[in-house]
Amino acid sequence: MWNRDAYGTPTGSNLYGHHPIYFDHRGSSGTHGVFLLNSNGMDIRIDNTDGQYLEYNALGGIIDLYFLAGPSPKEVSVQYSEIVGKAVMQPYWGFGFHQCRYGYSDIYAVAEVVANYSLANIPLEVRGPYHLDEQNANKHTDNVD
Repeated sequence: MWNRDAYGTPTGSNLYGHHPIYFDHRGSSGTHGVFLLNSNGMDIRIDNTDGQYLEYNALGGIIDLYFLAGPSPKEVSVQYSEIVGKAVMQPYWGFGFHQCRYGYSDIYAVAEVVANYSLANIPLEVRGPYHLDEQNANKHTDNVD
């Protein structure tokens, strides 16, 4: 695992992170979890050919290995969130349907999409960003500087 979003991110730094955690649910015996907190790139292998094993190969860093005792899946989730933090509540408008696409040729194409959602009775809370294809859009306008 190696996460990075290069646009606008300083060279050599990561924008995203990975959280390698697994839950092992053993029925009536309960559930436990294991979480490796490490910011370095890594491979994780699970194999069951000669007996099951789990192997972590990290490029470096500190090994912060957390064993989450559970005993239920819900409790493992709560214990995990105490380590990494709880998620931020989404804004109200973010719960609706979002329609977004790159490459509309002009604003009329966008308006047609919105009209078709209305005709089909599909609620559309958020439309955008409009991502018009500038080369196609400029064909239909006067290029004045």
